[in-house]
Amino acid sequence: MNYSKTYPRGWTEEQRLAAEKALSKDEIARLRQEWETPPDFWQAINGIFDFEIDVCASEHNSKCPKLRTARMDSLNDNVPWCKFGTNRAWCNPGFSDVLPWHEKAFSEAQDNAAALVVVIGIPGASQEWYRFAQTHADEIIDLSPRVHYLAPWPLKQSSNNRESQLFIYRRKLVANRPATRTLWNWKES
Repeated sequence: MNYSKTYPRGWTEEQRLAAEKALSKDEIARLRQEWETPPDFWQAINGIFDFEIDVCASEHNSKCPKLRTARMDSLNDNVPWCKFGTNRAWCNPGFSDVLPWHEKAFSEAQDNAAALVVVIGIPGASQEWYRFAQTHADEIIDLSPRVHYLAPWPLKQSSNNRESQLFIYRRKLVANRPATRTLWNWKES
């Protein structure tokens, strides 16, 4: 089983469980928002887009040399993602509050004609962020097979039982045109 680069090698399941039990509820809640993009998927997606900045990262799970963390207030309107020659941003937000990440991705794409922001997510048609993305993203890519994110230490690794999608934000010429939809078998790229 693959684990995050923050998951120490050689630890037994008993040691992992003891470390998890030592965490407070707040620490567990925070860690549940930091599941890492797996290396095999990252290699496939970055091979296409050649990302320059990871805008929703921690120091432990960043995929790009340039990053923005929660402490850097990445969602602040005064903190641009795509500026000064950095035009291709990757975003793997925690799944508890996704709408602000999509709103910021859309805003970045509209403010900078060269900007491309890709947000990965698990769709949910009844969720407000998903309805926003249907109209504001330029393209939605259904991923096959689904992406299995990597647990941050010391949370237990588990599989993703829901579909995964990429939401591509570029400047839109027709403001409310629904996103185009495609399917990508990323394991075959």
